[in-house]
Amino acid sequence: MVKKIGQWLLAIAVSLVCVELALQAAVRLGFADLDLPSYSLAQAQPFWQEVNADFGVWHPPNARYRHRRSCFDLIYTSNAYGMRDRDVAMASPARRVVVLGDSFVEGWGVDGGRRFTEQLNSLTGIDHLNFGVAGDFGPTQASVLYKTLAAKFDHRAVIFTILPENDFLDDMPFPQRLRKGARHRPYLIGKRATSIRCIRSTSTTRRRISTVCATPSSRSRRPPGTARC
Repeated sequence: MVKKIGQWLLAIAVSLVCVELALQAAVRLGFADLDLPSYSLAQAQPFWQEVNADFGVWHPPNARYRHRRSCFDLIYTSNAYGMRDRDVAMASPARRVVVLGDSFVEGWGVDGGRRFTEQLNSLTGIDHLNFGVAGDFGPTQASVLYKTLAAKFDHRAVIFTILPENDFLDDMPFPQRLRKGARHRPYLIGKRATSIRCIRSTSTTRRRISTVCATPSSRSRRPPGTARC
């Protein structure tokens, strides 16, 4: 009996190793769109978690995460406020810009220092605070993030990026998103929620709001600052 149990356990272990090797090969060859495991207990907690009661998914504060795919192997870090950015203070007399958006802003698969917010920092000498979040993060969530978190940081302008190809779908309350256990996220309700327009910079607002709208022709191009495997 003991011998038979040992044989079963050995067969299970060999099967698991074979599955792991097969998945590793599929990911590295580009046949499976999955993250590569780090085999580290320190990486047991994901970088994107439902830790914010207002807008849902966000980064844990002061986190360090290794993100491995077939085409990159990077370390992500977050500051004390959960931003994937360097340490910043809420109060500052300097000119600063808040940048909102999804993975294109956060720089999914892009090393720190190469994202467009850091490039803007270097080109303009103005700090661009990165509040981007990857993973089905829609305009409504970004709006709530601004009101509840980003607005607390002194700034003179806002860049709000939108990719029409999928960002508005992130705001749709599909049945699977309303089921028990689904990811928490806010939704717009009411008649005005069906009307969406791009707001350009104006002199009448207290802070200039710039919405970056992608054109239909841009769907075939992936904006700089985001990796694709």
